Amino acid sequence: MAYAWGTISGQTLRGSRILDEQERVTHTVISMPAELKEYVDPGEYKFQPEQPAGSFMLRDRGEIVTATSYMTGYPPLYYALVGAVLRVGIAVGMGGYHVLVAARICSGLGSMALIYGTWRVLRNRFPVAGIAVPVLLAITPAVAFLASSVNPSGWEITAAMFLAAVIVAIRHDAVNGADVPIRTELCLPLAIIILGLSRPLSAIWVGGLLLLLLLPVKSTDGRRIMPLRVLTRWVRVLAYLAALVVVACFVALAAERVASVTGEPATDWSDTPVPARWMAILLRFGTMLQMAFGVMGWNDTNVPLLFFILWLVVGTWAMSRAAAGATQMILRPRLVALFAGLMLLAVVLESYYAAFGWQGRYAMPIVTASLVLLIPQVSDGVVGPHIRPAISVLVFCVGVHLIAVLWNMVRYAWGESRISGDSQWLSLPIPGPGPATWIPMGGVALVTALAIVEYTLIALGGSCMLRYSRPAAYVSAPTGRHAR
Repeated sequence: MAYAWGTISGQTLRGSRILDEQERVTHTVISMPAELKEYVDPGEYKFQPEQPAGSFMLRDRGEIVTATSYMTGYPPLYYALVGAVLRVGIAVGMGGYHVLVAARICSGLGSMALIYGTWRVLRNRFPVAGIAVPVLLAITPAVAFLASSVNPSGWEITAAMFLAAVIVAIRHDAVNGADVPIRTELCLPLAIIILGLSRPLSAIWVGGLLLLLLLPVKSTDGRRIMPLRVLTRWVRVLAYLAALVVVACFVALAAERVASVTGEPATDWSDTPVPARWMAILLRFGTMLQMAFGVMGWNDTNVPLLFFILWLVVGTWAMSRAAAGATQMILRPRLVALFAGLMLLAVVLESYYAAFGWQGRYAMPIVTASLVLLIPQVSDGVVGPHIRPAISVLVFCVGVHLIAVLWNMVRYAWGESRISGDSQWLSLPIPGPGPATWIPMGGVALVTALAIVEYTLIALGGSCMLRYSRPAAYVSAPTGRHAR
């Protein structure tokens, strides 16, 4: 909140940053309306699953307070948009709590728009079920939580899906010898900007995805074509300019980043023996994937491990069943593996030379982009009578999201309780005998009822759409550049 207000008000510019020599951390002091601090103090509950959240505190209207932000190396795009929502909310007299809710809604709508863009770009090229399976698996409870938070991670994760979808669409049209529609072409520079300016290292994901436009494809008439060259010249220029902006921002902000992403002095990491560093990095990857699936809040609300295991099992089963009938060679699995491997290598190198502090959400764009890149491989195996894997994934994912929403709400309302003495193994978020300490907007009962109705309708409506949707009918005769 503070960084968003500082971004839109110009307080996070380069000259306003302060270096704390003792802690070796750069920070910015931001002045903002007191109403923006009308939220529950995270210090009361973060990293303490057993501690419920409290109530937000009202502040004096018109008072100016200061806040310290250590997020000095972040691109301004996301926070400028959220900051604009904050300014409008304060200007029309909304209370700080409602301004925060409005900012979260707008953040969630932005991520939903990127997911819709992913579907819209691919809809006329692949069947709905073929798109649905990877996308549903990509939207984990942690991704949904981040998308509805004032946090650029949700934006980054869904933007990676959007850019991957644009890459797939361009390669698809190049293979089929068809001109890329101009609206799809314009999505390329747009997606580059949105993803590249979302978080400090997002430029790396952009670079990895754009490499796939340089790898040639074999068209249906036997010619080898570089996908980038099927775009009109002026759109290619826009894409080059967008990539240049992303690179310039990445280089400029890299100098501002502290050596440790955890905020600890870099000497703690540099003094660690090299074998121990590599061991910490490698062992962390499994934890990162689990966090990317179901860790919400301040690492204090975890979807049970069982659902993470089921996500892996159901996802592997559905993707392998669907890929068994693959006939499209738009993007071979080994190229997707190459992309994921290069991006994970970047994670490893960044982790080695800086103090390792990666959370699962930081690497989630690799997972979501890879799943979208696999859509050409799975689209042929989930049509007609083979629709069962898609419906199974839909029902499973909707059920997990419903459980996650209720799990998260109860955790903040009552905290986790040990239902058998001091056993940590049986610590669960269970409604206590007393009243809830934190009450969501509308109340616990209303949110529970709405969640059950909403997710039930999504499961029923989605199943009908998958079962009765017509196969994609993308027909475009070679014209213009390809006709020659």
